[in-house]
Amino acid sequence: MTSSSDLAPRLAWLLLPALLALSQIASASHLMLAVGEDRPPYIMAGGKRGLELAVLKEAFAYKGHTFESFQVSSRRLNQVLIGDGTDAAAGVQESPNGAYYSLPFIAYRYVALSKQKQQLTINKMDELLAISVVTSQNTYQQLGVDFASLYAPARRQNDPIPARYLELPNPIQAVKMFWQDRADVIIIELNVFKALTSELDNNFNTSDALVVHPIFPAAAQFQVSFKDEQLRNDFNAGLAILHSSGRYRELVSRYLK
Repeated sequence: MTSSSDLAPRLAWLLLPALLALSQIASASHLMLAVGEDRPPYIMAGGKRGLELAVLKEAFAYKGHTFESFQVSSRRLNQVLIGDGTDAAAGVQESPNGAYYSLPFIAYRYVALSKQKQQLTINKMDELLAISVVTSQNTYQQLGVDFASLYAPARRQNDPIPARYLELPNPIQAVKMFWQDRADVIIIELNVFKALTSELDNNFNTSDALVVHPIFPAAAQFQVSFKDEQLRNDFNAGLAILHSSGRYRELVSRYLK
């Protein structure tokens, strides 16, 4: 006959998974998460769908967390944690503002695009200074120090050459301006450009052959900023599982076709 003293360790071992699950549920949070404006296929449907949202949802779910997303402009993403009511902001790059930053969860491969009929030769970033360029808000901050040195707002205010560089509030405005022949070059993430071009109506002639100028050496990496360090750690743990399991690659393949 098994004594009660023998049963206790066995019962504890059998109950351990359930106890751990209950503990995880008890510590799970429902977050208010700021995301950027729509940039299909990364962010779509008013910040409710897309590759970024899929990665965020599954990484948070590893520790039982859920979130409600809301959209702010690119310019406000790095500032939104200052106020009350926001727990995290996705799609930011680390800055000294006291927040806790995750590992990079998404990367954008920016390119410069021109129309073949213009026969432009662009092999270096500073060659953009001779032509008109359109892009979306805060791009100058996302492409490294060399690009920022050319197009930071302070230089644009004092130098007439970078004045031909224009950042518009969102990518769709930049795409429209490019197809209307109002800029020689657009700087944009290639998948975003393709998706937004496919959404334009028949008033836009999008049949011109394009030239891709891969002048940016590295992808722009984006993170999630948190008010709470433990939530940041939980997100990083979930993100690591997505990568090690191959699930991250599956999500990328689903959205970036």
